[in-house]
Amino acid sequence: KKVGILGYGRIGKQVAGRLIPFDTETYFMDKEDGGDLEEFLRLVDIVSIHVPLNAETEGMITEGYLQIMKPTAFLINTSRSQILAPGAIEKAIKEKWVAGAAFDIWRDEKELNEFEKLQKDGFNFILTKHIGGFCREARELTDNFIFEKIKKYVESKS
Repeated sequence: KKVGILGYGRIGKQVAGRLIPFDTETYFMDKEDGGDLEEFLRLVDIVSIHVPLNAETEGMITEGYLQIMKPTAFLINTSRSQILAPGAIEKAIKEKWVAGAAFDIWRDEKELNEFEKLQKDGFNFILTKHIGGFCREARELTDNFIFEKIKKYVESKS
């Protein structure tokens, strides 16, 4: 399989490392590389999204982009739900533009209900809780990050 990692920061690199035993062809796209998102999405069988949510990435995956993916492709989003245009993944799955998707995030209760309905209706959609932040290592990283922010703030005021 050809796996595309959209967002090649800390998490994207960890995902790439975990793919090594599976002997996949792994492709990367990050905002710094200036690649062609359309070409990237046409090429891969699995897209794993790991971009931060900002003005540049909000709504970047539109219905149009999902339509050009292989009908056998899968989309995994563990980033933020807002990376996809509202309603895009639901339509892509119902219209069979993609074979399936897996998300561990959602915008709001309405979107959660729609995702749960996709599962109940037998569509190839996996919805899990976003639990990455519950492990010891993630809590330590978060604590250190917050500490450094507070430290910088206090130092800037002295």
